[in-house]
Amino acid sequence: MEKGCAVRSFVVVFQLIIVAFTALPTNGRAATAMVTITATVLRNLSVKATSGLVFGAIDTSANAGAIVVRDDGSRVATGGAQLDQGAVAGPAVLVIHGQPHTSFSLSMPVAARIYAGPGASMVVDHFRQSTEKEVSLDGHGLRTIRIGATLHVRANQPLGTYAGAMQVTVNYN
Repeated sequence: MEKGCAVRSFVVVFQLIIVAFTALPTNGRAATAMVTITATVLRNLSVKATSGLVFGAIDTSANAGAIVVRDDGSRVATGGAQLDQGAVAGPAVLVIHGQPHTSFSLSMPVAARIYAGPGASMVVDHFRQSTEKEVSLDGHGLRTIRIGATLHVRANQPLGTYAGAMQVTVNYN
């Protein structure tokens, strides 16, 4: 239905309701009530990445594998991917700021891709956060969330420094 038709339909229905109410007999009696009207304007919700998701230095082999960085900062390797034990790694850290004691939800992509030049890429998926999907801000309107994920490493993955980005969205519930 077009917008103009919807407005006309609403006007016609509204006019019919007015006619119906004015046609009702009142028998000399009337009643009134006060209706409370309220609105709450919430503080803007914001999210800031204070650190990115870092898988650290890894070694590849003739077999495919994966590196998992957990939201607690630990990491493990599976398959042909191997950890460089001296490497710095860790979860992404987000700080959410908004209306105190208000619940919000966080959404992340199913997967992202990181690149080290033409033809050299790896998939990052299975994003996991340190809290439930729906969580509330504290009394100061703050919440810190850590995000871990899985990096898929191909057999004989090309050497290089890989980088990319993902979008994280927060919404009030």
